[in-house]
Amino acid sequence: MHMTLSPTCMANRPHVHEAQIGFPPGPRRAKLPTGNFATARLQRVRFPASPTTISWLSLQWLVVCLPPVPSCRSRVGLAFSLTLVSVAVHTERPVVISGPSGVGKGTLYQKLLDAYPETFATTVSHTTRKPRPGEVEGTAYYFVSRDKFESLIAEGTFLEFAEFNGNLYGTSKQTVMDQTLKGSIVLLDIEMEGVKQLQAEQSKTDSQINARVVFIKPPSLEALEARLRGRGTEDEESIQRRLAQVLAELEYAETGVHDKIIINDDLDRAFQELEGFIFERP
Repeated sequence: MHMTLSPTCMANRPHVHEAQIGFPPGPRRAKLPTGNFATARLQRVRFPASPTTISWLSLQWLVVCLPPVPSCRSRVGLAFSLTLVSVAVHTERPVVISGPSGVGKGTLYQKLLDAYPETFATTVSHTTRKPRPGEVEGTAYYFVSRDKFESLIAEGTFLEFAEFNGNLYGTSKQTVMDQTLKGSIVLLDIEMEGVKQLQAEQSKTDSQINARVVFIKPPSLEALEARLRGRGTEDEESIQRRLAQVLAELEYAETGVHDKIIINDDLDRAFQELEGFIFERP
């Protein structure tokens, strides 16, 4: 792929073999020839079609390696052409993190949001429960009546929905697409039944949702049971009910429905593996 760029400055910097594309320290990487750094303003860049990418991607900054140059002047109007040797990017495909309760998926989800606030976005769900003090309509949730929620189900509004403690919760397809159109990677935390609904939606020929699903797996059932008991917040009946659900989710994961399975036996290592999958790092 060739691009014509206008660098604002070239400086004598140590030669490197790799550069980053995106919001520094952006996750999108390209291997380029050894040379000096240049920082260039980039409006739009076209990526070659791949099984997962969209056709256009808007970026703010591009840091590239250039062949060595003898001097540097601020704001030089030099234009140059370069060839990207390789680009690995899955921009704008939503990422679903799934897994049994207590496995650490919520922690990994939050670590991604904290590490890449300019890359990921969350969605605002619909719910039939009453607003709590301080909750703002359209920010915390979209609060609707049960009748309205059920009519939205009938209209095919939701990507996934479920009932918890007598209240319905759902993620609309539109809120996912709205964030995607802004250039964000939508991050979703969805339980097994929601993943099944997602797969059913994506199997439709006219579906506009094309998410990747990651399953966070415990190192063992015994380790997960120890975590649940260590919380000290649930009685024995609740723990046994959760463990039965864990077995069901582990069996479902064996069907190959997920794009990636990560064993969370070490949080830092699991996070690195999750980053590597999302950003295609080796």
